[in-house]
Amino acid sequence: MRATSLKNAIMQLRKICNHPYLFEGHEPIGAEISDHIIKVSGKFEPLDRMLPKLIDTGHKVLIFSQFTQTIDIMKLYFYYRNIAYLILDGRTKDDERKKCLERFNEKDSTEKVFVLSTKAGGLGLNLQVSDTVILFDSDWNPQMDEQAKDRAHRVGQTSEVKVFRFITATRVEEGILQKATYKKGLDDKIIQAGMFNDNASDTDRQKKL
Repeated sequence: MRATSLKNAIMQLRKICNHPYLFEGHEPIGAEISDHIIKVSGKFEPLDRMLPKLIDTGHKVLIFSQFTQTIDIMKLYFYYRNIAYLILDGRTKDDERKKCLERFNEKDSTEKVFVLSTKAGGLGLNLQVSDTVILFDSDWNPQMDEQAKDRAHRVGQTSEVKVFRFITATRVEEGILQKATYKKGLDDKIIQAGMFNDNASDTDRQKKL
């Protein structure tokens, strides 16, 4: 199997883990939005249990996803549950991006949920008003998820930040997390063993590793 076809197969499996509506023809035809949008996804069910409680208790929530298509399905869910939200992804224009950030950071903002694509919302955003982060799906690169968490872990954060990662009990998503954890551990070991100072010798670095 060629690398491109294998990569595409894994991508399709990742979409299956998120929501069946990501595949054309799997949503109810000609029907209004109903509980079906929640019950068919093992990730939307816990999301539906968590969000109303978090909002009612005064929390501000960041939700990160790799797929803009998944974000589009979330829009339908928010509409169905009457949840005020903001969205920032690769399709968001620069002027709209600034307005979204300002609106979410307002003290009396009615939008308690901010959905971001992991890549578009990874760097340069100060969202310290949020205190809950939901990683709807994981990235192969652990630094992308870490940067996503850092949107809430900013200087000036006064609240305890809770981070939730949604993972289905499947080989594809568990495999992604396992590889990402391995990469992160390897990076940590290299940095620690580097002992970047003038006093450490190669022998000292080897012992540290």
